[in-house]
Amino acid sequence: MTHTLFSHLPFPFQFGSSAMPPAGCAKGEAPNFHFDKATAVEFKVTEHSRAFKCRIDGIPRPQFRNFATTKAGNKRVKLWNPSAPNRDSFAAAFKEAMEKANATFDTTKTHPTFITVKFFFPRPKKHFLFNPQTASMHLPASAPTFVTKTPDVDNCLKLTLDALQGIVCCNDSQVVEVTATKLFDHSHTIWDGQKPATGCTLIKVTQIDESKFDPSCGCRCCKQKKRMKKF
Repeated sequence: MTHTLFSHLPFPFQFGSSAMPPAGCAKGEAPNFHFDKATAVEFKVTEHSRAFKCRIDGIPRPQFRNFATTKAGNKRVKLWNPSAPNRDSFAAAFKEAMEKANATFDTTKTHPTFITVKFFFPRPKKHFLFNPQTASMHLPASAPTFVTKTPDVDNCLKLTLDALQGIVCCNDSQVVEVTATKLFDHSHTIWDGQKPATGCTLIKVTQIDESKFDPSCGCRCCKQKKRMKKF
């Protein structure tokens, strides 16, 4: 999967924040995601598309399976979604980011939606090496870039798509193309005794109106449609 979308953005993404809510992913833990209002956002509108980019702070979390619970003496089975707090937290943070950019999407029609997302995770201490000259822990060039352990990228993506329902699309079935990548945070190169970053999600959502498709347009979505017609 590609990881070049946010490499050359015209605005910087800064990791971390002075006031971080507790990160949680399991039952009883606090919601994890939030939007830093000092963070740059980007919203572009053309005649046939809308594209929005933002960063949501917080360690990326997966979508867990629902649990079935019953009460003593009650035969009714109740489904409980342990990911609901983080899903709602991500949705609220994404809405805040949209408000800052005055971004809007048409959720009344089933427009095709393209999503590119990067999940950044904090680096563990073992990635850093001690430098005796500076008496500090530095990140070597050989440190891994991609996260190859749990959580699974598809489960992180499920939570993100569920959170975006009703905000950028009426149903996540409208998402026709997804590019998702799991990476380690690359913004911190020195270990300071704490986790060097709380993690974040960089996301770009593009919605197109097929009724206004322009064959002469050079945007990614129109190019994709032209390729599909030739396939």
